[in-house]
Amino acid sequence: MDKKNTILLTIIAVATLLVAVVGATFAYFSLAVTGDASTTQATVKADEVGTATLTSLQENLTLSLTAADMVQGLPEKTYYAVAGDLDNGASHEDPTPIKIAQMTYSGGTDGSNYVCPVQVEVTVSGDMLDNLQEGWTLLELTGDAVNGEGQPGGPQKSPRQLDLSTLKKTPEELQKAKSQVYKGRITLNGPDDTQDILSATLSLTNKNVDQSKIANSTLTVTVNVTPDGECTFAKAE
Repeated sequence: MDKKNTILLTIIAVATLLVAVVGATFAYFSLAVTGDASTTQATVKADEVGTATLTSLQENLTLSLTAADMVQGLPEKTYYAVAGDLDNGASHEDPTPIKIAQMTYSGGTDGSNYVCPVQVEVTVSGDMLDNLQEGWTLLELTGDAVNGEGQPGGPQKSPRQLDLSTLKKTPEELQKAKSQVYKGRITLNGPDDTQDILSATLSLTNKNVDQSKIANSTLTVTVNVTPDGECTFAKAE
């Protein structure tokens, strides 16, 4: 009788252990992403694997040029957008990239890494857009947030370069939306990691042609980075 009880208790104990292991494994691999395009921060949580947070550092880049900037006597002089809204209505000549988004991971497993998919949407607005010609403006996006697929050009690696004049041309859907979407995958290393995942530079060059139509007008590029699914456990060393 005692032997039967021992066997029964052993079976129950093993079954309980299996349930615990399966439950822990599920939590370990499942990392649900919260947040949407209207928020500046999105957080990934799971007790067993820590927390990953996607933070928007800056969304808008704004470019505005005076008539003096656009005179034909300044060929190939390049101007760069400022972060946020215009400061005193002027762009500048500093080519330093502007940090757009950052991802922080904490409380993870030492020696492991986690892959988080993100989406980058670029939206263009302002009265300068309709008068842009090919080769005048260039938006350059650098970082792992754009290391996946995206049009035009198909799958490619960072940096991504986009001539904004293409956003007012075909296809018709692109012309209507005046936007462009890229994909990326961020690798976060446990137990703690902080990465700048996207930077941007928006420039306009004086081409020594008549560019007077874009003088005293404004071009604003909004770069929105959001989660694009669940983070997944990659490996443990």
